[in-house]
Parts: sequence; C-alpha cells; structure tokens
Amino acid sequence: MTAAPTFQAEDELNAERLEALLPDLVRRALPGYVGSQRWFGDKARILTRIEPSAHALVVRPDAIFVLLIVDVAFAEGASVEYFVPLTVSRPGDVDPLPIAWIEAPCAHWVVQDAVQTRMFRDWLLEELVRRETASSGGFRWTATTASNELLLSARDSGSRVSTAQQSNSSIVYGNSVILKAFRRLSPGINPEVELGRFLTTSTGFRNTPRLLGEWTYVGGDGVLRSLGLAQSFIPSVGDGWGYTLDALRSPANASDAEARRLGELTAQMHLALESARGDPDLTPEPIQPEDATAWVAGVARAVTTTARALEVTSNHRIGETRDLIDAFLNLAPRLTAQASGFELLVGATKTRVHGDYHLGQTLRTTDGDFVILDFEGEPQRPIHERRAKTSPLKDVAGMLRSFGYARGAAERQAHERGEPLDSLRSALVAWERSARRAFIESYVAESRRGGARYLPTSDDDIRQALAAWELDKALYEVNYELNNRPDWLALPLAATLKLA
Repeated sequence: MTAAPTFQAEDELNAERLEALLPDLVRRALPGYVGSQRWFGDKARILTRIEPSAHALVVRPDAIFVLLIVDVAFAEGASVEYFVPLTVSRPGDVDPLPIAWIEAPCAHWVVQDAVQTRMFRDWLLEELVRRETASSGGFRWTATTASNELLLSARDSGSRVSTAQQSNSSIVYGNSVILKAFRRLSPGINPEVELGRFLTTSTGFRNTPRLLGEWTYVGGDGVLRSLGLAQSFIPSVGDGWGYTLDALRSPANASDAEARRLGELTAQMHLALESARGDPDLTPEPIQPEDATAWVAGVARAVTTTARALEVTSNHRIGETRDLIDAFLNLAPRLTAQASGFELLVGATKTRVHGDYHLGQTLRTTDGDFVILDFEGEPQRPIHERRAKTSPLKDVAGMLRSFGYARGAAERQAHERGEPLDSLRSALVAWERSARRAFIESYVAESRRGGARYLPTSDDDIRQALAAWELDKALYEVNYELNNRPDWLALPLAATLKLA
C-alpha cells in the first residue's frame, strides 16, 4: 500500500466541507488501500478508477462517519461496487492504518476504514439496538424480534475485528453477537440474510447462528443492497478448517468421525431447506432437462474462461504449477464431457443451498459439535446466481473439495516444518479417501432417512452427479486462486485434472 495522501481543507472541517472533498479523496486515496485488503476480490484485474456511488454522512461529537459505496472500474470487464465505510476523526494515541490525512487550519484529521475503529463499531451496535432506523440516507438497520437479550448483552461488552481471512469484515461484540459487513456488493438481498432468516424463524435446524438483524441500502432507484447482518455468536474452539489441519499433523491417527458427523449435519441442513413452502424464492422445484443443460453449458464456459486465464499467466509460472497449467490446456477439450452427470439429476428436487460449503464455513463448538456459517454463496458470483435453486449435491461437492484442500495444506505445512514427506503424503491421501467415504455415506443415509427428494435413486447416479459438481467447484477454485492466492493454484488444478 502506498503512503496515505494528504488533503487540504480551507476552513475547519465539517460535513459540508467533507462532502466537497469526498470525490477527490475516493479517487486518490482508495485505490491503493482497497487493492491491499483481503476482502478485495478483484486483485487479478487492473484497477483504473474508483468513484463514489452512494454515501451518507453521520456527524458525531468526536467523528464523522462516511457510509460509502464505491464503484470500482477495471481495464477490462464490468465495474464492481464495494462497501468501504470511513471514519474521519482526530488522530488518537493508537490508530488503525490511515487511508488519508486532512489538514484544516486548526486541526489534523485522519481517515480510516471505519470497521477498524471502535467508535464506528459502537455506533453500529446502537443503530441495531434501536431496532429500525432510516435516519442515514437510505442506510437502514432492521432487527428481528428475538434479538433484544443478545443485543443488550453486547452493549456491555467490548468489540474486536475478526482476523480470519475472508471476503467480508466481521466484528465480534463480547461473546454474544457477531456483525458481518459485506464488502463486494450486488443488487438484491444477500442469500445469507434470506436463508438465515428462514432457518432461524421457520425450521428446527439449530446448527447455525440465529439471525438478529440486517443492514441494507436502498437508493433512489429503489433497488435494495445488503450491507451486513448481525447473528448470535457461537463459542468455539476454531473453525472446521483449522481443527482439521491440527488433526492432520498426525494423519495416520486422524479419525473420520468428524467427516461422518458433517455428512449427517449437511443432510439435516438440506432437509430443512427442502421443507420451505409458500415463498416462491425458497420453495423447492423439480430439476428440469433445461437445468441440466444450463449446468453443462456453465461448465463449458468455465473451462474456456479458465483456459484463457491460465494462458495469460502460464509464462509467469515455474515448476509444478507450470506443468499443471500445460496439462490443463491440453486436456481442456475433455473436461466438459465430465459434466454429463448433471443429466442424472433430472426429476430430483432443486432447492436453495449453502452455495460455498467447505470446512472453513463450519465451527467446531466447545461441546464437540459443528455449526454451519456463511450462507451467502461464492462471493465472486453475482447474487442472482447465488440465490438460484440448484442441486444440494453442489454443497456436498464443495465439502469434498475442502477435504482435498486440507490434505494439500497439511502437506505444505509439513514441508515448511522440514518433515519428511514420503510416508506423510501416503497417510494424507488415505485420510482424504476415508473422510470422503465417511461424509458421503453419512450424508446419503441421513438424507434418505429424512425422505429427501433431492437425491437420484441409485448410488452410481449420485457418484456421477457429484463428479460433475466437483468439476464445477474445482474450476471456480482455479479462478479464485488466480485472483487471490496464486501460490495455491496447484491444488485446484491438480483436482481438476483428476476429474478429467
């Protein structure tokens, strides 16, 4: 990130003068800042311009909050909206990273990412406690009826920003409330809000946090954008990803009991989602031949797009990653044929699903169980795709791919610790096979026990359909790693080639 620029205010800073400074501040100060943030999901694209898209100012005794939505333009492709709220305040003794400085005749002001400042986090919670407010130019908090006790408890607690790597920003208030601010925006309600409300209020599924409230923006066009949500905080010993990697330090002793429990829990989640009635956006529907055709076409497009992206980057890669890229480009014409398993799902039920299901979207609770988090779907996909009904096997494939990632990550960690890899590698491969088998067996058994209509009749049809969804997920992962973690590219590439 480049040094924070300084802006001049000709008179004492107030809301009117900050309004006048804002367009220039956004254009000059934000490109370097957003490009360095983990939540910025377009790192592989060349950023050309950032402009304010919508904003409101909240004047407080000790600061001005800028509720800011920006439009980020790139050298190629469509622009993207991001939510980047700012705090403008006097510098304190200990401050988060400055984005910009404003010099006024009698005072200096610092501009910071608001989520990183305690005063903004306190204000957010107070807005939610008020239950409903539209006082900030189209930015509205709405609380659920069951939130009072937890929210009041959170008011007496401190707050912190989660350090977990994710595409959003999460604020934890004590041990009762977690508030998530969505960063990359799309028109329409975020699926996590929609499904969280349904699971909280209309089902008996309790292995997910309760929805306490939501934050939205409705502009002059009348279109709603989800900015964030508040949920009950679940005490845990860590997420399922970290828990699994700890176990895989000794893979020969790792149990498949956790994978079996996750399979059972995943089926219970899908049965709850399949129970939806009365809301056309949630009610299950039969999978039609045209659905399968569209899914096959989606894989074909993903293969073409991925091959194009890999060709661009191939000259910058060496070793195993370069070899895998070359193999992918050679085998790309054969990959689409593996999507034929989608056709075996015709006649089964399509429902709303988690959409981005993996070990990192679960928590290992303090009582030894799991809860499922983050129902917003794959953040790089537009919201209308994430809200689309599909086969629940898409989630199953996501978890299977996560087992593969865990195996690869455990091997990388062992290599970094200087441990010999030959025997470890074979033990990790054996663990992955066992975990996959346990998860699928448990999932299918629990689904059938619950009368699920989303599964094909035969086990072989399930296997072929799962292979198609795994390919779809692996292609998404290749593009995700190109944009966010190029040094992880070999993992999804190798998985894609196995499916070929």
